[in-house]
Amino acid sequence: MTWSAGLYRIYGLDPGAGPARFADYLGHVHPEDRDRVGAAVRSTVESLRPYEHEYRVALPDGRTRWVHARGEVVARREGAAERLAGYCQDITARREAEERRERAQRDLAGQQHVLERIARGDGLEETLTLICTDIEQRYPGARCSILLVDKVKRVLHHAAGPSLPDAFCQAIDGLPVAVGMGACGTAAARKEVVVVTDIVTDPLTDAFLALAAANGLRAVWSHPLTSGGGEVLGTFAPYRAHPHQPDESEVQTVTTTGSLAALAIERSLSEEALTAAAKVDPLTGLPNRTWFLEQLTQRLGEPGSRVAVMFFDLDRFKWINDSLGHPVGDRILVQIADRLGRLTDEGHIVARFGGDEFTLLIDDATEAKAVAVARQIESMLAEPFVLDRGEFFLSASIGLALNDHPADAHGLVRDADAAMFAAKERGRARHAMFDEGLRERALTRLTLESELRRALAGDEFVMHYQPILDLRSRQWAGEALVRWQHPDRGTISPDQFIPLAEETGLIVALGLRILDKVVTEAAGWASRGTNIYFAANASVVQLSDPAFAFEVAALLRRRALPPDRLVLEVTETAVMQRLDTAQAALKRITALGVRWSLTTSGPATRRWRGWGNFLSPGSRSTSGSREPWAARPVPRGWSGPSRTWPMHRTSGSSPRAWKQSWHA
Repeated sequence: MTWSAGLYRIYGLDPGAGPARFADYLGHVHPEDRDRVGAAVRSTVESLRPYEHEYRVALPDGRTRWVHARGEVVARREGAAERLAGYCQDITARREAEERRERAQRDLAGQQHVLERIARGDGLEETLTLICTDIEQRYPGARCSILLVDKVKRVLHHAAGPSLPDAFCQAIDGLPVAVGMGACGTAAARKEVVVVTDIVTDPLTDAFLALAAANGLRAVWSHPLTSGGGEVLGTFAPYRAHPHQPDESEVQTVTTTGSLAALAIERSLSEEALTAAAKVDPLTGLPNRTWFLEQLTQRLGEPGSRVAVMFFDLDRFKWINDSLGHPVGDRILVQIADRLGRLTDEGHIVARFGGDEFTLLIDDATEAKAVAVARQIESMLAEPFVLDRGEFFLSASIGLALNDHPADAHGLVRDADAAMFAAKERGRARHAMFDEGLRERALTRLTLESELRRALAGDEFVMHYQPILDLRSRQWAGEALVRWQHPDRGTISPDQFIPLAEETGLIVALGLRILDKVVTEAAGWASRGTNIYFAANASVVQLSDPAFAFEVAALLRRRALPPDRLVLEVTETAVMQRLDTAQAALKRITALGVRWSLTTSGPATRRWRGWGNFLSPGSRSTSGSREPWAARPVPRGWSGPSRTWPMHRTSGSSPRAWKQSWHA
């Protein structure tokens, strides 16, 4: 085998050690993965098909490294493999991040399960047994015990130990709370974690050597369970059959789970403690939405209170999650929370409201003070965020609202949210103060959203069709134009409701409704023997929907319309925002036989390069000109599966049938 210097580095080996053999390669694969990797390579040699998998490498220093490997046969002789080539990529950071995220999700799920049992008032023994079992499942080899403090006798009594021998549990029942009484007695006495990595050699367990040996126990560490007031309620101890030093993850998990055990033990304080546990964001450690709204409600109820609410989210944070993955995004959110922690020292209340949204409560607020805090946050975010993949620079759109008018907590947060959207519309990376103009706009927006939902249910949308003529072939086509026929406001143009539909997610249902109307109209013309093509707009939100192409195909089948009679129009600016998903969707649309048109706003030479490898030769973008119908012809380009369809608008006459039945 021939190894590159990079492969030697991944395997932690010295390139000067000489040529490596296949046995050397497998010898450094983690024992649990070795058979699988060897079988994959042998299968490739026998079947001549490539292999690709992920596995662990056992480094000489005892560490483990994750790699992604791919190989294929590159030389054959008489139908048999003669040479195999491949590569390995170090993916340890990614796998560790994934494992941390998965572990955090499992921890959260386990904690929520326990919390549900506590809230239901399940039996104490049942709840504590569940806690022990949960830790044992997360950390194979661990056998857990929970002991409760007898305040009068100052001893520990057995409460739960599902995997420990009954004889051992009976023997430690009544263990004194004192230093030297094993890990648990000492932890309860000191009110601190006590780790015994080896029972045989640690003086704290001298009195229990025979008992431990008889029950196959060699290591233990004990976590004291305390009440909110710091009173020791009991101990939580994982035992091991071999010498063991708990890592940071195990300590953190048991500590968190131990706090839940304390909740179950101290029933009189369980409601208060349960509420506290439910009001902390598990990722960042900041207060969550519920706690923030409670604090804001309390402040607003105080006579003469003058508060400000700041609502901000990170600009284009979705790009980080989409391109680098949610684990990286989560790490950035944690760093942001750490920086925002500086503001709590100044008396402000900071919370993670959800996703990449954060809120801030400012007491004794004035507009100048609120703006100063906003600028402070802008400065905090201007500092680079350093991760293993490099530096990241972020900005935020910040909305501010003062309680200078009667409002409840939800209303004040809503006002700050509206100001935040105003900041985004003004270019992002800035702050905006809520005012009466924004209030009226927000109310109008809420009313319009409600009416839009009713309009969709009541089918208040009508279609008009603008004729298009190909001057070379004299082929007629029609561009679908949707209008909202409001019962009170009359006809409403798309620019007043389509952006709102996109933002609220209604565009998917609305777009499908419009497309159904267009396909139905086109099918009617086709059934009369006319060779007319119809064009309909498609939102980039629709293109991001994985089911969009299937819905289009279903519509065409249901209305019996040939696919080439339909053209979907999308804007180049919107598509560039979600390039990967849009390209994938348009490829699926093209595969159906449906043509599509890409419209631009002004010169698009620079942006168009992103589509250079996707469009067929001869395809071209559409001019962004929006001249009135009677103005000069505006060139159009309809891209199909195999060619471009140059179309032109014209103010000339049209066939009589067109005049009679064109408007829906």
